[in-house]
Amino acid sequence: MNPFALGLALAFLLSSAAAATTFVRGQRPDEALADRAELVVVGTVLTRGGAPGLMGPDYPLRVEGVLLGSAGKDLGVRVSGGGDGPRRRKIWGAPQFGVGERVLLFLASGPDGTWRVSQLFLGAFHQVKVGGRTVAVRGFSEADALTLSPRGEV
Repeated sequence: MNPFALGLALAFLLSSAAAATTFVRGQRPDEALADRAELVVVGTVLTRGGAPGLMGPDYPLRVEGVLLGSAGKDLGVRVSGGGDGPRRRKIWGAPQFGVGERVLLFLASGPDGTWRVSQLFLGAFHQVKVGGRTVAVRGFSEADALTLSPRGEV
């Protein structure tokens, strides 16, 4: 990559990082997501909470269907970023869920026994109604996708 293009790419990344998470979408992102997930579930968010001192919220989930792996009827999902009280941190692109919201989640086990959304927002799909149909969509409001040329340049 020539120095001008490298400088331009670096300026773009730095300006985007102030207000969003920047990511490069791969050739087959959903296949890679499924390959890396330990558990894929459809469920409804029961509440939003968290233990004191945690730097992110916990979402208890009522499992309605398991597409990959094994799960009981309820499980806990912890999302990095956010948190309540004086110890808060912002992670741009960290998924947020509403109580009663129906979601499709690609999950990986955390060291504390909770489940974590795989690949931050890429592993979280929200159910929405579009033109009388129900679809699952990702929330990209705090994320910017970079597109690479066939030679791998920004």
